[in-house]
Amino acid sequence: MPTQPRPTTPAPQPPELLSVAEAARRLYVSLQTVRAWYHAGTLRGVRIGNNIKLFADSVTALPKK
Repeated sequence: MPTQPRPTTPAPQPPELLSVAEAARRLYVSLQTVRAWYHAGTLRGVRIGNNIKLFADSVTALPKK
């Protein structure tokens, strides 16, 4: 009996992550401001070791100063 091919779905792409410095450059603010926004919950991200990595979509959702 012939087998039918399984439908393939593309693997989900991992979210783009930005460093605090990259986010600060994109938003035209200081490093301290970006860190404060992360800790306040304004910017979403993850801690990897001692580093904060921010989700790019969270950064682009904020208006630039």
